[in-house]
Formats: sequence, structure tokens, C-alpha cells
Amino acid sequence: MPLSDSEIDMLQLLAGISSAISFLGCLYIILSYLTYPVMRRISLQIVLFLTLSDLGACIAFFLGNTEKNDIACEVQAIFLTYFQLASVLWTTV
Repeated sequence: MPLSDSEIDMLQLLAGISSAISFLGCLYIILSYLTYPVMRRISLQIVLFLTLSDLGACIAFFLGNTEKNDIACEVQAIFLTYFQLASVLWTTV
């Protein structure tokens, strides 16, 4: 059973809201790391790199539903593939 247009719009809105909240959380972690020198340890450096990869995924999710065969669709696919894979790999470090 396919989704209706209103259901697709609601999912896009929720994805945009959740990626915006995640974006703000990523910025908070990055600013905390840069502001407080005591946090610049190797364990928190891994957290910083994980945050940067999640930040890239947030940007890709924030683009929303791009049209097929469009350059924005290809850019979104590249961003999602790279940054989600990077996030998984930084989690396993």
C-alpha cells in the first residue's frame, strides 16, 4: 500500500525537524570541543570525528526528497552513503 501525498509530506517534515535538531546537537559538541582545551583528548577526538560525520548526514537528510535523475538526488545519495558509512566506521573505533 503506497503512501499518500500528505503522508509523504509529513515524513519529510519530520525528517527535516529531526535533522535540524541533530544539526544543533552536532554544533554544540563541536563548539564544546573547540572551546574547552581540557576536552581535547584522543577519546573525545573520536567523538568529534563521529560528530562531523553525523553532521554531514544531517545536511543530506535536510535536503529532503529530491527528484529522481536530478543532480541534487545524486549529491544527496553520495552524502548519505559516505557520511553514514563514516559514522558506522567511527563508531567501531
